[in-house]
Formats: sequence, C-alpha cells, structure tokens
Amino acid sequence: MTYGIGFHTNCRCGDTLEETLALIKAAGFSVIQLDTKQDLEEGIKLAQKIGLKVHYVHLPYGKPLWRNTNDLWAKGAANEERIAGIIEQIKLCDKYNIPITVLHQTYKARKYSNEIHCEKQGIKSLQKILDATKNCNVKIALENLNPGDNKYMEILLDSIDDPRLGFCYDSGHNYLYTPDVDFMKKYGDRVIAIHLQDNLMDATDIEESNRDLHLLPFDGKIDFNKVMRNVARSSYNGPVILESKYRREKEETLYGSVPPNEFMKEAYKRGQRLAKMLEVLRKERV
Repeated sequence: MTYGIGFHTNCRCGDTLEETLALIKAAGFSVIQLDTKQDLEEGIKLAQKIGLKVHYVHLPYGKPLWRNTNDLWAKGAANEERIAGIIEQIKLCDKYNIPITVLHQTYKARKYSNEIHCEKQGIKSLQKILDATKNCNVKIALENLNPGDNKYMEILLDSIDDPRLGFCYDSGHNYLYTPDVDFMKKYGDRVIAIHLQDNLMDATDIEESNRDLHLLPFDGKIDFNKVMRNVARSSYNGPVILESKYRREKEETLYGSVPPNEFMKEAYKRGQRLAKMLEVLRKERV
C-alpha cells in the first residue's frame, strides 16, 4: 500500500495561505490539514485550486485565539454559539468531501478551569453536534494535548460511542507532556487522524506551550520507530500527516538560514521516510 503524505498549513512558511499552499504543493505533498483563521470555504477552494486534497480540517478556533474552545463546556449563549459554529463548519466540510475534522476539546483546562462548568455539559454539547451532523460523511477527531486537557478528551471519548467520533494522535504532545501515557493502546482502534511532529521532550510544566516546538520528525528526541509501530498497530488507514513548523509565532525561524522552500522539501523527505516505515511495519504485521 502506498501512503499519501501530507502537511499542515499552520507551518508559518509563507506570509499568506496561498503562498504556504504553493510551497507545500511544490515540495511534493498531495494532501493537507487545513488550519486557517480566514474564511474556511475560501481556504478550501484555494487549496483545491492549487491542487491539494484537504483531508483534515483543524476546526477554526475563533477569537481570541483558542479561548472560545472552552465554550463547549459553558452554558448559555456562548455555548450555543460554539456548537452552532462547529456544526456549520462540519457541514461545509461535508459539502467539499473532507472526511476528517480535528477538534481541541478544551484550551488550557487547568488554567481556565472556571470556564468549564461541568463534565455533563461538554458531553451534551458534543452529542448535539454529532446529532446535528448525522447525515454528514465527516468525522470528528479529538486530539491529545496536555494532562489537564486530556482529561476532558478522555471524558468525551469514553462517554460517547459513535463511529463518527475518533481520536487524533499527536506524537509531539504525547512525548512532551505525557511520555508515560500510551494513548495508542487505549484508543488505537479509534484513531482517525495523526499529527507527526518531534520535540525535545523537555517540558518544565505540563502546560508549557513554549516547549511544544513542532520540529520535523528525527530532529528531536522522539523515537519514531516506536511511534510508527504504534500507528501500524492501530486502525488508522489515512495519509501520513506531518504537523511541523518552520518558525514559532512572532519569533525567528526554528531552522536558521534554511529557506522556506528547502524546509518544505526536507519535510517531504521526512514524510516519505515515515511512510516507508509504516509500510514495512504493516507488512511485518507488528
């Protein structure tokens, strides 16, 4: 089996989404995870025009930044607005035949615990979303983040039994924040999305986002032989998606004087390497 190789658009390689998509396409990638703060439909059309298949959409997170993510657990108008927004985005993905949406279930849940009113509210909210989109051929993948946020991911996954609700495995988050937790063992049969990225595994705090570097695989300290073995054992059958970044937000590049196009070419080589590892491991029936 030949695996498609994809990249995400929040890599900060270009000054605009169009420039970023062009760099991704030129490097050889065939599919993407679309992360966009601009109009979602506009971003989808732009990707299609450039010739990239949108396989995941990381649901837009609104303003300010990720904070309104916690409205999924709130009550009143903010909760209703959050639910309606996600439903609208899922239906738009269905319109354009995009099979997977990735959703952060909370934002820094430990720090902003006052925004999370009760566990039942989050379960009820996500169930409303699933019920309202039952005729859409789109799945929702909840992503492992840090321990404070993972608690709520597990609450939702363990409480809602729906084939359209699955797990997004992020290698960088796993080994940075929770290296002793085997998410793939618990949710391996529900993996519908993967984020492959590396880091230095040196978090000084369980929610220290400054350490979440999103390096290219093999540039940090994560054992990708182990990562890909776990992917091979899981139910995942989609493309190999890298979620690495060329630069940090408002900071200098992580990759020195390497031009963005050369970074992207190297990213594609790393994706090929991971895809080959997965192919071999699957043949070995690990």
